[in-house]
Amino acid sequence: MARILVIDDSWTYRDAVSRRLEARGHAVSQAKDGFDGIRLLESRVFDLVVTDILMPRQDGIEVILAANKLRPRPGILAVSGAGALGRPDYLRMAVELGADWALDKTSSLAEMADTVETLLSKEPARLAG
Repeated sequence: MARILVIDDSWTYRDAVSRRLEARGHAVSQAKDGFDGIRLLESRVFDLVVTDILMPRQDGIEVILAANKLRPRPGILAVSGAGALGRPDYLRMAVELGADWALDKTSSLAEMADTVETLLSKEPARLAG
């Protein structure tokens, strides 16, 4: 069982991801934005963080930078639906700034959960996303 933090401003997505990961036996905490997520990261130890990129108050890039400073450092999975809107490639930027993997929100919940399992089974080394 891993300790996972899911950070997303969409309650629907955050809840769906949390339920899927809990069904796989993980302990999941949630935060509604980067500000609350960083506060949780500073007060608890997590094995993995799943963070959206575009959020109010503090975004996922700020979450990634904060998580990279932690010891032990949690794995980081960045997710975003912004690529479909023709915006900059936020997922590539997330990996370049320290996320271990990145997925578009159009990926299925099963694919996202499988990616979480892959990240949890790896040593803390950079993975290509």
